[in-house]
Amino acid sequence: MNEYQRILSADLAQAALYKRRRRNWIAIISGIYVVLAGIFATTTLDIDEFTFVREPYELLGGDYTLDYIKLHDYGDALRTIAKSYYFFWMYRPMNAPLIGQKDRLMFSAEEKRFGYIRPDAVRFDDPKAVQKYRSRLVVPEPDRFYAHGAGKPLLPAILSIPQLTLLKVLHVSTDRFLDAQYSGSPNEIFLVLRLAQILAGLATVLIVFRILEKYYDLQKACLATLVFAAFPVTIKYFPNIHHDSIMVPFFVLAVYFYLKGRYAACGIAYGLALASKNLAIILGPALVLDVVLASFAVWKQYGQAATRAFLRPRVAGLALMAVVAFATFLPFGNPVSYAEEVLTPLIGRPVDPRGENVGQWTVKGMVGAISPLSPQVNLAQRFFYFNDLGFLFFILAVGLALQKTLTHAGKLSLIVLVLYLPMSAIFGLQLTYRTLLLIPFFCIAAADLLQPRQLKALVAATFFLAFIYVSDPGRTDLIHNRLGTARGS
Repeated sequence: MNEYQRILSADLAQAALYKRRRRNWIAIISGIYVVLAGIFATTTLDIDEFTFVREPYELLGGDYTLDYIKLHDYGDALRTIAKSYYFFWMYRPMNAPLIGQKDRLMFSAEEKRFGYIRPDAVRFDDPKAVQKYRSRLVVPEPDRFYAHGAGKPLLPAILSIPQLTLLKVLHVSTDRFLDAQYSGSPNEIFLVLRLAQILAGLATVLIVFRILEKYYDLQKACLATLVFAAFPVTIKYFPNIHHDSIMVPFFVLAVYFYLKGRYAACGIAYGLALASKNLAIILGPALVLDVVLASFAVWKQYGQAATRAFLRPRVAGLALMAVVAFATFLPFGNPVSYAEEVLTPLIGRPVDPRGENVGQWTVKGMVGAISPLSPQVNLAQRFFYFNDLGFLFFILAVGLALQKTLTHAGKLSLIVLVLYLPMSAIFGLQLTYRTLLLIPFFCIAAADLLQPRQLKALVAATFFLAFIYVSDPGRTDLIHNRLGTARGS
């Protein structure tokens, strides 16, 4: 064997060893996520999930459609599905929407035929709650739609249809579900109800790993992905019917395609993220800011001509991404309702007074609220994160990050993390389902900023916190509390 053959053989052996190690680590990390997330997946539904779980069924017309099918009236069943989908598509993206008079009567024929009675709200701690739910028709309810939450286009509900169908195949009745929910004990029924969300988390683990291995060595990629896979927010809020669990993998996938320069694919993924929840809107400004900062760096080093050459394909790429994203989003939500909801902090819009007070989330409402503080101070505290000691750590962290040469993935991750801060005035800073979006980018930035020894310490700390959380998974939030804080639905 000559020297060239020996080198080639050694290279092939090294590549095979790398692939084997990579495959083994992916399997281990994925297994850790599935086990830890599975523990949370068997807990009872929280208050919000209990509202969301029936939405896929209502989206298809609910009991109206099923009753038509039982009567072999398939034409009316299909018409009911179409009417219901249109109704959700039209109004679901908005908080406290005003339902048009014509649309309020959309299901009047079904209401009369199947004996619909407008239900009263039921509290979780009502001793007759199960009995009341059993007697209720699960159907689209135009006159109660003002009470539904905001920013929820239809993709998460659509992706949850198969798991509801699986419950039907497994002969899990409504009575059995309600008994399991009110028993307070872990049950495999809830794992089935969260299958799409669990798989969304697993997909995100794999996408995060692919981004990390593109920029870092295998050790760093594995350590940072392990942090993500075992992070308490990950294992608790991916196996959860909140819409964030479906949005996040599409959001991160859009970033992955953007980093590879595949703008059309990025647009599809971004459109699906927008079709999951309105929080995904922050990716657009993040990508624009990324291009602006990169262009400024090119201008400083190479001048104006080079900057124009750098900008031209990227601006065209972002425009293509925007068009594709809009077309992808369109089947899942009314763009007018969606835009009005996203712009709520900046504009006034008519709302149903029986719904949530949307005015509290406008900039004017937040900074001009009755308070001993001046509007200027309110603005600084709410929108510039100048409200607790975290601000000091934030400034130090950003300062340290700017002193280091970061990869493209690391820079974009920091941009996403920073752009969330103004939105925290509405969504808050607590590590809940609302901040699930930030965890992948925290882990990517950690891989960029930390040395392997420091990443190992972060892995150890993450597992310590994970074991604290899984030791009593049903008592790791306040929205499982049934007494006092429970909302009627």
